[in-house]
Amino acid sequence: MKNKVVDGKILADERIYQPELNIERPKEIFVFVGDMISALDVGEHSEIIDVGCASGSFLHYLRGRFPSAGLAGTDVSDVLVSRAQALIPDGRFFAATLDQEDALPKTRYDVTCSIGVM
Repeated sequence: MKNKVVDGKILADERIYQPELNIERPKEIFVFVGDMISALDVGEHSEIIDVGCASGSFLHYLRGRFPSAGLAGTDVSDVLVSRAQALIPDGRFFAATLDQEDALPKTRYDVTCSIGVM
């Protein structure tokens, strides 16, 4: 694995993402944001996108909490997007930067998340 570099800027360092998941004990931020989504009461068939989804661990957590939700993710790393797609086969994933409008989904989302991107 390597860094994703565009125009001399490092956009993603794929080496920092661990391939294994801690399913038994999710990150506290996952639980917190999941609780916030629950409080929104957007409905069981809501559409949720994670901008900067990396390998999909947050979306995997959300799949357990919201089994009927439509899940999508974007990331600058095609390697990480491939991992996310393997983890959540029914999800929709896109490898792109936010300024690549043609590569981004055209779907309307009820919830947009972005954890740890900045």
